[in-house]
Amino acid sequence: MDFERGSQRSASCCSIQDLSNELILMIMDHLPYATQFDLARTCKRLAIASRGVLELHQDSYAKYRVASDLDPSTVSLLLRSAFGKGSPIPAWHVRSFEIWKDRTAWSEWQSFDLHTPLVSEEDAKQSQHRVSKEDARRYLDWLEEQSAEDFEYELIEELLAQVDSGHDGLLKAMLFAKLERLQDLKFVTRSQDQGSCLPSLRLLIGNCIKKRKKISWPIGFRAIQKVAIGVASSTWMDDNRDKQPCTLLFSYLLRLPSLNSIYFNKLCAFEEGTDNEENPEEDEWHYHELLPEGKSSVKHIFLNGCSGQLGEEEEYLWAAPRQLLTMSIRFEGSDDFNGSTGTANRVASDQKNSLKSLMWYGYTTAGEYPRNIVGDHCAIYDNEEFDHLKTLQDIRQMTVCAEDIDLCVEHGRMYDHMEDLTRKHRDDEDDEGNIYDEEDDEMFAIRRIATMFPRTIETLVLWDQAGETMASLIERGLIRMVQSGRYRNLKAIFTEPMERASRLSGQEKAWFHDLIAAGKEVGVDVYTLSNQDGMQHSIEFAEAPDEYDLRSGIHAGVRPSGWVFDPYLGRRIPPECKAERYDTLWADFKVVREAYWRNGQ
Repeated sequence: MDFERGSQRSASCCSIQDLSNELILMIMDHLPYATQFDLARTCKRLAIASRGVLELHQDSYAKYRVASDLDPSTVSLLLRSAFGKGSPIPAWHVRSFEIWKDRTAWSEWQSFDLHTPLVSEEDAKQSQHRVSKEDARRYLDWLEEQSAEDFEYELIEELLAQVDSGHDGLLKAMLFAKLERLQDLKFVTRSQDQGSCLPSLRLLIGNCIKKRKKISWPIGFRAIQKVAIGVASSTWMDDNRDKQPCTLLFSYLLRLPSLNSIYFNKLCAFEEGTDNEENPEEDEWHYHELLPEGKSSVKHIFLNGCSGQLGEEEEYLWAAPRQLLTMSIRFEGSDDFNGSTGTANRVASDQKNSLKSLMWYGYTTAGEYPRNIVGDHCAIYDNEEFDHLKTLQDIRQMTVCAEDIDLCVEHGRMYDHMEDLTRKHRDDEDDEGNIYDEEDDEMFAIRRIATMFPRTIETLVLWDQAGETMASLIERGLIRMVQSGRYRNLKAIFTEPMERASRLSGQEKAWFHDLIAAGKEVGVDVYTLSNQDGMQHSIEFAEAPDEYDLRSGIHAGVRPSGWVFDPYLGRRIPPECKAERYDTLWADFKVVREAYWRNGQ
């Protein structure tokens, strides 16, 4: 009897292997894409039935995991995939998108060649990848539904007219809002011209945050974690246009809900009396509304070629991150950074509980004028600013100019004389609590240098020129610093540019050899021009994307092996260039100086 019931159950059951290929594929369509391979490898029958789907996955992964706009068909194909007019698998595989250049007419809808500029409109073939106004309208309807905010009728007509005339900027921005697994955006272009991608992206982000109280984000915007604007490619498509106001664009990008890191090339504020398309007064937002304190998830900011003097915006820019970990600012081009002290103070004040790294790359104060970094009567930090940095709770890395150390010591001694103090402040005591009632200027300078940094520091990078007397005091102060036990986390001290600058000034003394010996005794690596190898610690710095990170670029995302990060230039360089790093800085500065005098400054 039991045998008969078992036979009846077997007859009424159907194995998945007995299903037709069509039914198996229908089942796979209802599975999450990440699990389709698991079903296919269950048995040979399922593997054979799902071969077409798996091949589409494989092809889409190879073509679109890192996609780009070099081929105009990519954007239109992925839009159809993402919005249900084709297989959704290609859009599902997109994790990174590289934006090279905006198209402004249908005649430009041809593949870009990295080595040859775009042909003239007269020679260009008619595009085979047109996106209709009807499809663009459907994409906009979806965005309105996702953000729970309608676009104004006049704006919709303007946007559709841009698409109809061949602009692809809005299409790319809408695609990014829809790609559910998109994590990384790299823009070679910095264009904010009407119809280009960046202002379109800013428009869509602005529409999402209009409600202010309850923000609704499209699935793609929720996924984006990394954004890079103005990545150098070493091709004809590098965007070398003059600086243009872009703090509003930067602010909108900071509002992306899952943003972890942002690289921005040539961040520049609006200047009164200039002709530009980003006048903050013409924007409906005010910065205190656009960037409320603690509303940005960004943890890493890297500014390249920033001109400084960000004005009132700076009050909100650096307070917006909830928990900023690294801040890096790198010199590039001919614009100096004016207002470095204010920027450093603001970042240190607003992010004092989380900031781990505050780095300045490529700057110099060599000579009187011009100099490419200008603070408040200093390079970055004056006496009060050094004391201010001690409020940072967890700072691990910082760069310090030799000139600022000199000023800090000088001002500290001057204030002592003026107020007739005996330095009975706890920050001026050593770790045994000793108080110094009488000491000469030299001993005060050594002690001041040894105690001026936050106790949590792990990596200290010293740069720029120091006279013979000051170089000697800095070395003795650093020796006392590493021997005192005050800096228990200290791992490495870099001194190369300061040492090199001293040699360029005709001082041939081999500096910092005593510091090297003192560092070895306590496990602190000291990098000098002659001491580069055999270090105990591996130091990591926040890095910016470059031409070798562009998978669709001329290097196919492959960097030559053995390149090392240079803590002065702020980028990776070949190992053979390691000993010439300061010469590179000096050459860059000479170009700026010659341009400065040539312009009659």
